[in-house]
Amino acid sequence: MRLSYVIYISALALVLASCDNLFPGYSILDSGTYYKIHYLGEGDHNTVEGNHIQARFVYRTLNDSVVFDTQWNYFEGFRMLEVNKENSKLTEALCLLREGDSASFILSQNHIQVDSFRIDLDETVERIKVDVKIMDIMSRKEYEKEVDRIKWLRDREMVEQVDLVNYLATYGIDRDNYYEGIYFVEKKRGRGSSPKSGNAVELQYKAYFSDGTLFDSTYEMSEPLVLKIGDPGQIIKGMDIGLRLMKEGGKAKIIVPSQLGFGDKGSSTGIVPPYTSLIYDVELINIFTNEDS
Repeated sequence: MRLSYVIYISALALVLASCDNLFPGYSILDSGTYYKIHYLGEGDHNTVEGNHIQARFVYRTLNDSVVFDTQWNYFEGFRMLEVNKENSKLTEALCLLREGDSASFILSQNHIQVDSFRIDLDETVERIKVDVKIMDIMSRKEYEKEVDRIKWLRDREMVEQVDLVNYLATYGIDRDNYYEGIYFVEKKRGRGSSPKSGNAVELQYKAYFSDGTLFDSTYEMSEPLVLKIGDPGQIIKGMDIGLRLMKEGGKAKIIVPSQLGFGDKGSSTGIVPPYTSLIYDVELINIFTNEDS
């Protein structure tokens, strides 16, 4: 199925590119839109009228100056757009693409203004180039479900911020405790030097949500946990930053906002929800240097 699509697109491009063309390497649709396919993805779903697509859009002048990028101000860096050929030359052109495809389109400014992107363009700019990467293609039902998911995530993000501010205020933790995105409160000073990348550390901790709910504890294990500093497969970024501030025998509270924890996805186990700050009460028992291994 995908092979026939590739052959069709390639043949269409060869035929159209043979016509007179203001932009070498681009093909021309009947509507006058120029296009170039950069990459064919592995998706099996065509873009058809009535679908909604998730895509990254980058608008450029013909000399490649970026005037708009969905990563600037759209949630998760992409835009959801309904494919409606009657309302937009751009969405008409998008019907050439499938999931995973990327392409560039050159349209006249008056066609761009029909789209719902609010882009201020100089009136002297006659044409604009639009780079598109199709992330997903959805039916209306799938789109409505995705809108609900994004709304929930946005609400979660706001709730996290409020909960974190309240937690910090309750326990008198301020900017003096802030370091590289986390909050660090030393409870007991340790001895010697702090761990570095590649060092293994032996530790015990209790992990809480900001409402005080305990969700993890190494004290229930038969022996302390051993982790390698700097290994993202073993340790979240925020905990890694905090442990580097500790010394052997020390104790600390490490408060990790979600961007340095499990982010907008949550933990793979489902225990930690998306956009959730974490509080770790940590005891650093031993630091194993490279010479010890």
